[in-house]
Amino acid sequence: MTTSKVEDKDPLSAQAPIRKCLHCHITKTPQWRAGPLGPKTLCNACGVRYKSGRLFPEYRPAASPTFVPSLHSNSHKKVLEMRSKTGGLIIRDTLPELIPNTSAIVQMDCM
Repeated sequence: MTTSKVEDKDPLSAQAPIRKCLHCHITKTPQWRAGPLGPKTLCNACGVRYKSGRLFPEYRPAASPTFVPSLHSNSHKKVLEMRSKTGGLIIRDTLPELIPNTSAIVQMDCM
């Protein structure tokens, strides 16, 4: 009777690919949320902002590897200030632009 030798497999090769937020590129988040490209494509912070219609290219969580203080902020008030200074122009970088979720904005009719 012969016994086969169990080969040691590399644990990293057996793992699933690392998930990355499509907006800020962060890899660690307490919950993955739906974005414009489908479920579980945004980190918790970006997903919450997307759902409320406040996810702009200038927004980045401070922990994001793509956070550059001169281009980004994690404060909505500062993001709006940055956008007003540039005249609403979007600062282009190498990341794809995500469109705010306009379905979350409540339309109010004036009487």
